[in-house]
Amino acid sequence: MQAPHTVAGAGIPRKTLRRVLATVTALIGAVTLTLAGPATPASAGQGATTLGFNYLSIRNCDNRMEDFALALDNSVVHRWQLTPGGTWSAWYSLGGQILYYEINGFRNGDCKIEIFGVGTNLAMFTTWQIGANGAGGWSGWATLGGGFHGGPINSHPRDHLNIWGVCAYGLDDQLWCNYHTQPNGSPWTGWNKF
Repeated sequence: MQAPHTVAGAGIPRKTLRRVLATVTALIGAVTLTLAGPATPASAGQGATTLGFNYLSIRNCDNRMEDFALALDNSVVHRWQLTPGGTWSAWYSLGGQILYYEINGFRNGDCKIEIFGVGTNLAMFTTWQIGANGAGGWSGWATLGGGFHGGPINSHPRDHLNIWGVCAYGLDDQLWCNYHTQPNGSPWTGWNKF
């Protein structure tokens, strides 16, 4: 009989396997980022440091792409196209201290991008654009609470109303999800087992 928290046939604890897979995925992402070429400047604007792990691209409602990555100091950096399909801004820091080399995000129904990562206290954190398409800059990082042993593994709409949320594996090895209550990035439902 297999122990309840191990992978069949391997005897490897699930939590260990998830952490190894997250690290390998992050390293592959770093290699992909390095090979991509033009999206990897040696340093970034406003004190952001050399890019490290995880890379995420999200399209603003005005068709400009916005890129997000983790810097080597585990803060989140981002850049955006100045015009659709055009040139890019420098990299700028959004701050934060993200664990597990993982970030995720989506564009809310009101055209504001929202980014997620697990902080050093193992809680989920989020930051979002203050205005549509980035007008007004970014909020500070806000906690959504919880306790996680891996980064946000997905964010997706809950239903046909395009209400988005974020999920991650909790310290109990269960998948937990938290959703906005409205399409425009309003209050949250709280963490629920998926």
